[in-house]
Amino acid sequence: MQVNIAKIKGLMAEHGETQQDLARVLGCSVTTVGNYMTSKSVMRVDDVGKIAVHYEVSPLDLLKKTEA
Repeated sequence: MQVNIAKIKGLMAEHGETQQDLARVLGCSVTTVGNYMTSKSVMRVDDVGKIAVHYEVSPLDLLKKTEA
């Protein structure tokens, strides 16, 4: 499964947060978050978990559903 970047961007917009805010949540650089958002880097599993906790959603909500 892949991370649903559009879902994360939507949550960021709903909460009025920027990539800089998300970088603080993840404890990483803004560049790293930017790379995640443009799919230049694959998001780490623990970062998906941190985002889920921050936005109070299930980690599964942040994953793309794939057809079998």
